[in-house]
This record gives sequence, C-alpha cells and structure tokens, in this order.
Amino acid sequence: FVVTHGLLSPPSTLWCILALAGVSALAVVVRKRAPSVFAGWFFFLAAHAVESGFLPLELYYEHRNYLPAFGLFLAVAGLLALVPAFKTTVLAPRKLGLLAVGGLALVLALATHGRALVWRDIGTIAQLGAATHPDSMRAQFDVSYWALWRKDYPTAIAAMNRLMASENPRNRQMGQLSLVAINCTRGENADSPALLRQAASANLPRLTIYESQAFGRLHLISDAHDCSPLTRGEITDALQRILDSAASQPETASPKYAARYYLAILYASNGQWQAARKNIELAWHGGRDLKTGAFLAKVCLHEGDLECMQQAITELEKIIRPFDKQGQAELADLKQLLAEERGRAQPE
Repeated sequence: FVVTHGLLSPPSTLWCILALAGVSALAVVVRKRAPSVFAGWFFFLAAHAVESGFLPLELYYEHRNYLPAFGLFLAVAGLLALVPAFKTTVLAPRKLGLLAVGGLALVLALATHGRALVWRDIGTIAQLGAATHPDSMRAQFDVSYWALWRKDYPTAIAAMNRLMASENPRNRQMGQLSLVAINCTRGENADSPALLRQAASANLPRLTIYESQAFGRLHLISDAHDCSPLTRGEITDALQRILDSAASQPETASPKYAARYYLAILYASNGQWQAARKNIELAWHGGRDLKTGAFLAKVCLHEGDLECMQQAITELEKIIRPFDKQGQAELADLKQLLAEERGRAQPE
C-alpha cells in the first residue's frame, strides 16, 4: 500500500480526505432522522483511530477492519430509515430486507471461506502476500522466512533478489543484508563481502525495525556459522557505517538502540571491547531495558571498570519490577559477579 507523505502525495490522499469529510458531514446532518447512521459512521472512524494515529504500527492488517466494519453495517442499516415507504408487487418490503440480509451473509460466508483456504497454512499466506504486493518488504520477508524454515534456499534467495531489484533503497539494503545472512547459513559466501559493502553504502538517514532485526540475525548467524571469506570485522565495519549514516536519528528511537545492542555484542565477540562499550552505552541511554543494561554491566566488568558496573546495576534496580523473575535473576547474577570481582581485587 502506498504511504501518504502529503495531501497530494499520492493525489488520492486529498480525494479520500474530502470523501471522508463529506460522509461525516452527511452523518451529522441526518443524525436526528437516522441516528444509526451517525453512530455507525463515527464508530467506524473511531475504531480506526489507533491504526491511523501516532503509534508506529505496520501500515495494514485486514483484521483491523473487522470491528470497524460493524459500524459501516450499522450505518447502512440506518439508511433504511431514510427510505420512504413503498410497495412492491413482487416481494413485501420485509421479505426484500430479509433477502438482502441473507445475500450479505452469503457473500461474507464465501469471503470467509476464501480467506480460510489461504490462512490455513503459513506458506500460502506468504505466497499470496508476495504475489499481490510484490514491492512489499514484509511480504518478501515472509516468503523468505517460510522458505528458510523449509531449507528451501532458492525460494528465499529469489525473494531477496526481488527486494534488491526494487527502486526503494531501503528494500535494496535489506535484501543485501538478508542475502548475506542466507549465504552464511548455507555456507556459500563468495558474494557476501560485495553485498555487505553495497548495503553499507546506502547512507539512509534513519533505521527501521527491519535494520535492527537484520543486525540481530547477522549476530546470531555469524556466531553459529562460518561466514568466511567474510570476517567478523567486515560485518561490524559495515553495520557501524549503517548506524553512522543515521546520525540525525535520535538515540531513543527503538530501532536504533536495538541495532546498537546487537552491534555491541558483535564487537565484543570479535574482541573489540572499546567499540562494544561505546555502542552499548549509547544503546543503554537510548532504551534502558534489561538486556541492554545487563550487557553494559558485563562489558564494564570485562574492562575492569567496577564503578561503571555498579552504576549499571543501580540503574537496573530502579527499572526491574519485583514480580519480574527473569529480571531479578539477571540482577542477582550481576551482583554476584561484581561481588566476586571485588573480592579478588581485595588485598590478602
């Protein structure tokens, strides 16, 4: 679906706004004669308010229409109050209404059956999404994940190649990063260094959830597989360039601090502790969640900076709730590590 960036970008945006405003005005005008029209229409708009607001939800999911659709049905039913009484020689108005309701129920039943045929299997969901929305990054990733789960590498690679052929630079970058991860998984990395360089040269001004997920995948896959001739140093250098390109994006943006967290882990596993500390400190100040704070404490411990570790533990104590068993266990482990290190540092 095309994202709106302004009243005339795309031009259909202005016409849609005018249409919504026109129907809303009509509902206000007839609210006394047909209150169901007013109630149903504005219920429809209100039920879409969350999706259309400031929350960073993905653009479209059809199930978000189900509850709002009740408002449309109510409004259409309310329109019957505006229809003048009439007689017909074929069917009585009551029978005609029942026939219309039955027809609508049949149409909805057939549509539901059609969706059930698709949604009964993750593969058909992914394939239909990619077929009907070939330029959708989410659709191509769904196909790729489904194919990788089945170890169908040609299908997964074909989905990423479609992204790399896109006119959208973010699509191309994500296709390149994901293909590097796929190559590493299957042990065929000849093209990976060039793909990684291309991805790092995109110079996109902000990160999205897709980049942070790509950083996470590369961290996990490079730990589990031999990606040679691609080295960990090349991976960290490329991901750092991608992060540096988003210098104007606030560090509090969740995709950015999540990406820094994964990059810090990669640096640490490569023995580059100073770079790891720089990124994890920025991630911690941006997000302040358990995993980021815990890793910061461990990096400080490795660096021998016990004051930094103590400060991280103190901050974690403020945000971890008493009922958070996982968080409390992590906190206890960190305190134990700190106590042991202090014990070793004490003169005998």
